[in-house]
Amino acid sequence: MTESVLMILTALEQAQAAGSARISWSTDASWTFPVGPARERGPVSTAALGVGKAAGKAIGGGLVKLLSRGHDPWHLTGEGVLDLAGRRFMVDYNSYAVLQVGAEEWSGRSGRPLDTLSASPSHIPSPLWLVDLLTGIESAEDHGTEEVDGQAWRHLLATVSLAEASARRPQGMASPARERYEELLALPVEVWLQDGHLRRVRFVAEQRTDTVTFTDFGVPVDGLDWGRLPASRSN
Repeated sequence: MTESVLMILTALEQAQAAGSARISWSTDASWTFPVGPARERGPVSTAALGVGKAAGKAIGGGLVKLLSRGHDPWHLTGEGVLDLAGRRFMVDYNSYAVLQVGAEEWSGRSGRPLDTLSASPSHIPSPLWLVDLLTGIESAEDHGTEEVDGQAWRHLLATVSLAEASARRPQGMASPARERYEELLALPVEVWLQDGHLRRVRFVAEQRTDTVTFTDFGVPVDGLDWGRLPASRSN
């Protein structure tokens, strides 16, 4: 086991022992206009296709933004709490929120009671999924320190085996879409540590980047209302 892998596993064990954390969760995604099979095009049709792509992206993005109450669905950042011991988390995006308990997830207007919503299978990646993923770490490279909010954070690039991580979970782990099984045995993950503590984990897919940042560990969670979606003023 290399020193870099040991640093990550030690920080992970500390986070798990704390049981809970206050987090920031962000998602950055890109959207691609669907294109049919390639074929020879003249200058007019090529220009029209370019205009169509731009218009489609603007209209499609604007429509989803409208339906999501003004949020940019391609760039979301929310604040919340992660309960590792209870296998649950809540994140609020000010007027839109998400809450997960076990394998079920609820989302909708911030503060809305769960009994007025329908549960859906939990999505991945999620804050819980990313923490679980680190248990299958295979290798890591130390890329030095970076200054974050006036602090020196150590940046490491790691590879993780989903098979190993899943074997450590009683219920297993959901799998992201990949063309080949071998890719799941060496998933790239970025990790940041500060004074030996886990501070940030980032997972990059083809058109999406998910990042969880830990700002405080061992926060009280039993006093929170897990029967409704979170609202910023109540957290």
